[in-house]
Amino acid sequence: MILLILALLAPIPTQDPPKADIGWSLKPGQRVRYEMEKTTRIHMKEGTVEMKMILGLVLEAGEGDGKGATALKVTIDRVVMSGSGDKDAEDYDSDRDKTDPKHPSIRIMAGCLNGKFEAKISNQGAISDIRGLKEVLEKSVENVPEVKAKGDTGAAARFADSIDQFMQEAFTLAPGSALANGATWDSTPGKILFGAGEAPLKIKSTVKEIRAGKAVISRAMELDFSKDERNPDAKGSGTGEVIWSTERGIALSGQWRLHVATSRTSSDVLFSLKLAPREKK
Repeated sequence: MILLILALLAPIPTQDPPKADIGWSLKPGQRVRYEMEKTTRIHMKEGTVEMKMILGLVLEAGEGDGKGATALKVTIDRVVMSGSGDKDAEDYDSDRDKTDPKHPSIRIMAGCLNGKFEAKISNQGAISDIRGLKEVLEKSVENVPEVKAKGDTGAAARFADSIDQFMQEAFTLAPGSALANGATWDSTPGKILFGAGEAPLKIKSTVKEIRAGKAVISRAMELDFSKDERNPDAKGSGTGEVIWSTERGIALSGQWRLHVATSRTSSDVLFSLKLAPREKK
């Protein structure tokens, strides 16, 4: 009887909460297609200017490098750019329009359609070792006389950096490890800069829920303007959510919003990412 009572009084062993792998895990030969959309609204005394860009990217995985990164072959298969609120407003969608856009900047991006380049993606989603993207942009710039006439030799590099930044923000989503509900991690996607180039985006992510082969991840974001000499008093923050497939090792969707306020303007940035396979014709 004494032994029975002691057994009943003994502490019940606790089990660790279940964990799920949350990291990019693309297999050699695997192909996935994403569409990334970024809408920026800049509010000024004169009014509001809105700019939107969508890129459709096909990622084909190669071999891993043994250091946590996987080789990628990337194809740009859709370009959407539009703007409103100024005299150069235009709306272009490569899936819809059969003629070249008029605005030189949009024409440069449109010239990237079906362009191919290579990169690496880490388990966390960081993009590195991009090769061939600048050459895709250089070829596009050659077909835009307005840019050549200005002698703008840095246009291709700037647009390549813009696409690089777009990808960093879209794919740096995961901790690259197994986590349980409530676990958090910090990240700062490379080249995600604002202001004068000294306001990195800092993200704290939290696993909200793990269920049915998916993880729901919340994001709290802050822009650090402490080293931005032009906007030292600026503030920027936002929130978002990512749906992750723990079974497939890829992001399914994500959406986040940032609000930025400076002494001269304020802006709202909405970014979304979705897995978007093309329907077979």
